[in-house]
Amino acid sequence: EFVPKDHKIHIHMFNESEEYAKKLMIDFPNLYFGLTGAITYANASATQKVVEKVIPTDRSLIMIFFHHLFSSVRNR
Repeated sequence: EFVPKDHKIHIHMFNESEEYAKKLMIDFPNLYFGLTGAITYANASATQKVVEKVIPTDRSLIMIFFHHLFSSVRNR
């Protein structure tokens, strides 16, 4: 109601249901899903299934939190 349907949208750290992902893609054709490394965790099987079954790769954004890459150097 407040955001135009053709507006570009990024859902940060998507971790929701298959039904919600489908609804978002129907309602907003320019919507992109932000996915983090958390989808590789063993307890993220529900999100993994949503990514595999519902979210096309051309609507996926792989999110990398750069500051985490250097935590081992910073903690020395």
